[in-house]
Amino acid sequence: MLRSAGGYTVNLDLEPDGERYYCNICLPTERTASGLRFVDLDLDLIRNTACEWAVVDEGEFIIHQELYHYPVDVIEGAKRMLHQLQYRIQRQTFPFDGFLTRWLDRLPQNSGANRLS
Repeated sequence: MLRSAGGYTVNLDLEPDGERYYCNICLPTERTASGLRFVDLDLDLIRNTACEWAVVDEGEFIIHQELYHYPVDVIEGAKRMLHQLQYRIQRQTFPFDGFLTRWLDRLPQNSGANRLS
């Protein structure tokens, strides 16, 4: 997991056929007495190895809004986070600016953290 910033996480998965991004829309991570609290809201944005982006699990997000009685501010915040991520992708800003792959390319090939392709 790359980061949790007030409503989303970004994972970069290295696969033999390329790189995949998986972005979770979530509530902001909270520190509790027993550790960290992370609530995934089911709304996700993914990029496959063909560099195609898609919003997934919108149906689950809608079902869970009703089932768990999400407050309006949580629903609106999740949608706002999704739009912010899409904007970052369109503008190619961090972490979608190539920073992660450039950093991985600097690692020694035998470090175990190198690219799989």
